[in-house]
Amino acid sequence: MTRIFLATMPITTHVRPVLPIARELARRGHEVLWRCGRTFEEEITATGASFTSIAPHVDFDENVAVLRTIDERKAGVPKFKSVILPAFVESIPGHVKDIAPVLDDFRPDVVLADYSLLAAPVLAHARGIATVLLAAGPLPLAGAGAPPPGAGLYPAASPLGRLRDRGLMWLVANVIFRDVHRALRRSLAGLGAPEVDAFFTNWPVRLADRYLVMTIPEFEYPHADLPSVVEFVGPALPETPEGWAPPAWWPDVERARAAGTPVVLLTQDGPTSDPATLLHPAVTALGGENVLLLAATGDRAPEDVLPAARRPANLRLAPALPPAEVLPLTDLTVTNGGYDSVQQSLAHGVPLVATGVCDNRTEANNRVRRSGAGVFLKTWKPGPKRLHAAVTEVLHDPRYRTAATRLRDSYTRHPGPRRAAEAVLDAAGATPLAGG
Repeated sequence: MTRIFLATMPITTHVRPVLPIARELARRGHEVLWRCGRTFEEEITATGASFTSIAPHVDFDENVAVLRTIDERKAGVPKFKSVILPAFVESIPGHVKDIAPVLDDFRPDVVLADYSLLAAPVLAHARGIATVLLAAGPLPLAGAGAPPPGAGLYPAASPLGRLRDRGLMWLVANVIFRDVHRALRRSLAGLGAPEVDAFFTNWPVRLADRYLVMTIPEFEYPHADLPSVVEFVGPALPETPEGWAPPAWWPDVERARAAGTPVVLLTQDGPTSDPATLLHPAVTALGGENVLLLAATGDRAPEDVLPAARRPANLRLAPALPPAEVLPLTDLTVTNGGYDSVQQSLAHGVPLVATGVCDNRTEANNRVRRSGAGVFLKTWKPGPKRLHAAVTEVLHDPRYRTAATRLRDSYTRHPGPRRAAEAVLDAAGATPLAGG
C-alpha cells in the first residue's frame, strides 16, 4: 500500500478534476490523505480518501472569495495579480506551517499537489519525498512556440509573430510580473527550495518528478522545449450522477437523431451564467430552425430561465443534462467556453461554437479554433445573426466534425484519472495492486 498526501487549493476548478484520481487510488487499495477546505470535505471523503482541513491560521478564504467574484469580462493584469500575490504566493509560508506537521506525521511515499499550491511540493522537495504536480486547466508553462500562458493570445505562425511572442514573454516575465517573482523569492526564503530562475508558472516544474496535464497533446499549443517530466494524461470526464433520470422529453432527442435533425446543446457557466448572454441569443437565432435545442438550467428552474410560453417548439430545458448522457446524442455544442465543457464535448467528438472571452475561456476557445474542431466568436454575448451563421457553418462543413472525431480518438487513448493514478504510483516506486 502506498501512502499519498494530496493537496489542492479549495477552489472548485482545482478540486473537482482531482476527485476521480483520488477515487482511483483509493479503489486500488492505497491510502490517500487530502488537505483542502472544509467546503469540499464531503466530496473528498466520498472518494475513499481521508480529509484534513486547511488550518484557520492560513488566511486564505478571503482571497479565494475575491478570486471567485472577479468579473472575468473586465479583469485585467492588475486585478489578476491582486489575487495571485496574496492567495498563491504570499500565502506559502502559512501553508508550509500548516502542512509540515501533517506531512511529518503521515509520512507519505509521494505528494500529489495542485501545481499552484506550492507549499506541498516545496516541503516534499526539502524532505526528499517524490512529488507529482497536476495542472487541470490550460497548460500554464511558458515555452518556445507558444505565447505567454494566460495571455489569451493565439499562437503566431509567422517569424514576425513568433518574435512578438518572445518579446511579450520577456516583457511579462521581467516587467509585468517582476513583483510576483520578488514576492515568490521572499515567500520561499529559508524553505530549502531551488532558486527561482524561471517564470513563476514554470518554476514549480523543478520540484516535480512528474508534471501531469489533464488534457491531450493535440489540444495544446506546440511547445518545443517541454520538460521531460511533463505528461498529458487526459481529462477527468464526469460520470452520470447517481439517481439522475432523463426528462420526460428525452424521447424527442432519440426521434430527432432517427430523423437526421441536428441536436444542438447549449452550455454556459461562470460569470456569464445569465441566460441573456448566450441561451437567449441562441434561442432567437435557432428557434424554429430544423434543429433540436437542449439546455441545462442548473440552479435555476427552467420556467425562470425562459417561461414555457416564450419557448420555441424546438427547445427543451432541464435542470441537469449529464455530459455522459447527452453528448453521445449531440451534433454541436454552443458554449461560453469553460475549459471542462470544451474538453467534454471534444472527448465525445462533438464540434463547437464557442463564445466566451476571459483568461481561461479565451485560452480554451483559442485552442478550439486552432484544433479545427469549432469556431470562436470573440464575445460574451453574440448577436443572433452571427450565432446563426456560426452554427450553420459548423453543422454543414464536415471538416469540423472530422477534426472533433480525430481529437475524440486521442482522448480515448488518454484515460485521465487512471493514467494519473498510475503516474503517481510510478513516482512513488509502487507496484500497483492486482486489479489496479
